[in-house]
Amino acid sequence: MLKKSIIWAKEIETTNDYLNNINIIALDEFTSYKNMGFAASIVSSFTRHIEKEIEKEMKATSKKQELISNYIGTIGEKIQTELTYINSFSFETQWGSGHIHKFLDTEGNVFIWKSSNPVRVDQGQLVKIKGTIKDHAEYAGAKQTVLTRCKIA
Repeated sequence: MLKKSIIWAKEIETTNDYLNNINIIALDEFTSYKNMGFAASIVSSFTRHIEKEIEKEMKATSKKQELISNYIGTIGEKIQTELTYINSFSFETQWGSGHIHKFLDTEGNVFIWKSSNPVRVDQGQLVKIKGTIKDHAEYAGAKQTVLTRCKIA
């Protein structure tokens, strides 16, 4: 992921000061202590860029030109399906680190998997996932199918 991030930062179109700064740092392949924060942010900026590109692609292929998410299956049902990995978000709990993994199916339905371990797949990668539907939730107006006890094949 780091190498891809640096390649992206070297090739980005600099439309603002922030992008200009990370572009210069990536091209130089060296930075001072003062600019260490910019250098460290290259990876997270790249992952946000990839997430936006994936969502843009999903919107373009959707019939209604919008991502309209619906609940899939029934709570307690075991499912096995192919999903596109979008991103993960980490947070701290009293028991350690937690991760929320976001996936989309081909119709734009959102799947969420909360786990204590990170997922070792690339953004935009199509994966076969096996799990149990834990809940149907809503976040920021989007319906989400929450999975538990998942395994990626």
